[in-house]
Amino acid sequence: MKKHFLFGIVYFLVFFSLFADSRTENIDLFVLLDKSLSMVEEIEDVKSYVRDFLVETFLIPGDNLTVINFFGSTDLFISQRVDSQGAKAEINEKIGQVQADGRWTDIGNALDALNREYYRSAESPRQKYLLLITDGIQEAPPDSRYYSPDGSFVHDLLENTKTIQRRGWKIQIIGIGSDSAARQVADELAAAYQEIPREEVSPERLAEASDNLLGLIQVREAPVFSRLGSGGASVMKIALTSLHFNEPRRVTIAGIYFQNALHDRWTLAAGPEGGGPGGDFFDFTLNPGETREFEAPLTFPLPEGREKSLKGTVFFTFSGGVSLTPAAFEAVVPGPFPWGTVFLGLGGLLLLVLLILLIRRWVSRPPRRPSSSGSLGMSAPRPRFAAPRGGSWQLKGSIRTQSGETRSGDFRLAEGESLYLDALKDGLAFGEARTSRSALRVYRSGGNLKLEALNPRVFKVLTALPGSILNKEIYGLLSGKIQTSFLFTG
Repeated sequence: MKKHFLFGIVYFLVFFSLFADSRTENIDLFVLLDKSLSMVEEIEDVKSYVRDFLVETFLIPGDNLTVINFFGSTDLFISQRVDSQGAKAEINEKIGQVQADGRWTDIGNALDALNREYYRSAESPRQKYLLLITDGIQEAPPDSRYYSPDGSFVHDLLENTKTIQRRGWKIQIIGIGSDSAARQVADELAAAYQEIPREEVSPERLAEASDNLLGLIQVREAPVFSRLGSGGASVMKIALTSLHFNEPRRVTIAGIYFQNALHDRWTLAAGPEGGGPGGDFFDFTLNPGETREFEAPLTFPLPEGREKSLKGTVFFTFSGGVSLTPAAFEAVVPGPFPWGTVFLGLGGLLLLVLLILLIRRWVSRPPRRPSSSGSLGMSAPRPRFAAPRGGSWQLKGSIRTQSGETRSGDFRLAEGESLYLDALKDGLAFGEARTSRSALRVYRSGGNLKLEALNPRVFKVLTALPGSILNKEIYGLLSGKIQTSFLFTG
């Protein structure tokens, strides 16, 4: 028996020495140490493990060590940088003074103390590791906020664990005894968990249980969730990387859960141990340095007809000694596609198009007949006339000169007949026959009143000519400088 003991000591000293020597980045290690009376038979083995394996072998110069002893109250026992062998000797001397003499066991209070220490070191960019060693017997004193008559974990304690989960710590829990309730704490913290029967507790057994302490199965980015489908179905996409392991590591996920702001908790999916169908994401092995992407189908039990997005915390529980880091996330799960909103928007767009068409039709109406004053301004109201279909047309012509003079005339125009506009010094004038002064010809063709420029150098039409100039005021320049306009109504 003694030979096996010595072999175990040598094996784990060599193992942790190699493990520490390969590490160059410093870490912050937090140890929560249960020193309640229920740990009296195991406390010496726990102290030897902390001294020989954690302090002497695992920690390297520059690491920070925080030890919080807890029972009915808490004691920030050690908070020190390990920067020399002398510092290690000082820490080990303090560890040797720990006695399992505390009444009560208040794990919730210990987590509160951990939170306080976290805020003191929150600005440090180092990876943080939490090691909790306890027999898991929750027995908070009556004046504690975590007190319960039956020793169960109360709501405030369970909520406290979610705060720690989301920080991206690597969390390792070692439960002492087969009756340990530490497994529930591990589930709530989404921590890696190892259990040691009381009769098997020894320094080397504790070291074996924590041989994965430095290794991480790291979540590369927060998981992404697809839009909720029928019955609350969604797919989670997540990428994982294996870091600081020397050999392949198996990860077994027991369950995935969602908790909203009202603290309602839903099981989204379960692995085989939880009675679920499992799948690739629930039991897999990653090689050292390997990155792999996974998709996991989930089901959110939503009230029927709910279309809003879900906001809350997604967290995992594990079977075995390897967990994800972090193991809890703030998540936003998009609601079902808002078909009702889309159809409403399309209906509104259709009404807008119809309104635009009606406005354009109203704006494009032919202008009304000039008033008796003879004003040819476009703002003058004019009644709309339909062009006569046959026989002679009765037309009224008006010319406005640059000086403001209005020249008017009444005409009858049959199909094939023409009227002429002659170029004078101050503007245009009506002519019955074509002469050398004729600049424009007005004639009937196919039911339309047409305009032909006979001499563009004398008169330049400025208005885009429509199919028919009836009821359309036409603007132009005479000799390149005299502004004039004319209008035929009928």
